[in-house]
Order: sequence, then C-alpha cells, then structure tokens
Amino acid sequence: MLDLAKVEAGHINLQITEFSARDTLVDCTKLVGGDKVEDRIKIHLPVPDFSLRADPQLFKQIMINLISNAHKFTPEGGEIVISADTNEIGDKIISIADSGVGISESEIDKALEPFGQLRTSAHVSHEGTGLGQSISKKLMELHGGELEIRSLPNSGTIVELRFPQPD
Repeated sequence: MLDLAKVEAGHINLQITEFSARDTLVDCTKLVGGDKVEDRIKIHLPVPDFSLRADPQLFKQIMINLISNAHKFTPEGGEIVISADTNEIGDKIISIADSGVGISESEIDKALEPFGQLRTSAHVSHEGTGLGQSISKKLMELHGGELEIRSLPNSGTIVELRFPQPD
C-alpha cells in the first residue's frame, strides 16, 4: 500500500538508466518461484539480451508483480511465456502470456483498480492485496508507457507493456 501511496502522491522519482532487461527478467522469474516453478508451471523466456532505458528497480517491481500474478492464476501443467520485441517507432514491448484461468473483458478494468481482486470461480481463490496490477499500471504511466491486458475466461491472459525509448 505504501508503493501505491507514493505513486499517487507523486513521490517516486524515476532513475532512468540503460540496463539488460533479459538479466532482470531471469532474476524475476527466479524470485517468483525459483526451481519449484519449473515443477508446476513452465516459464519460457525466449528473449534475447536487449537493453532497456527505464528505471531498473521499478521495472523489476512491475515484472515481479505481473509474473507473480500470472503464476498464481495458471494451473499446474500450464505455462507462462515472457517475450519482447521492438515496435515500428522503437518502443520496447514486453508481453507476459499465461495459460491460466483468464478473465472476461468486463473484468479487466476492475483488475487494474487498487484492491481490484477478482474471484472468477469458487475454486480460484488466492491471497493478495489486489494492488500488483494497479501499481504496475501506474509505474508504466510514470515511464510514459502503457500496460494493456487481453484475456478471455478459460483462455489465459496476455499483459503487454510498452516502454517508450528515447531517440
């Protein structure tokens, strides 16, 4: 909740530097579940090494929030694919796609609100504050970027991040 309060009060100063995004993504996948993730859910990271201009600490926080969320809502035997690309104007696009329970289009806005926890079914109940996605969205906006969610019930979720890159 402190992170959300800092963002909303404008008390976060970006420390933009260039860093290896792939190394950070590897660290984030280990932090989310370490070796036990591989036993339950496959995480694929077909991302070549690439540089990203962003705040490395905030990038890490965004990625941990989103990978953790994908992990929570992906059943055993499922998979998470983290990919990266560059769009036609040079922005870096990072996607986290899971084969989890998914949500309906009408629930996406709620998922991005603070404390916006969704209970998509009686057997899917997870601990958490419901702040990860809303904080990640606000941190992306601080970077001048965007966070977009595409999902369908029982078809997984794709979270796409767009990081603008200076010329």
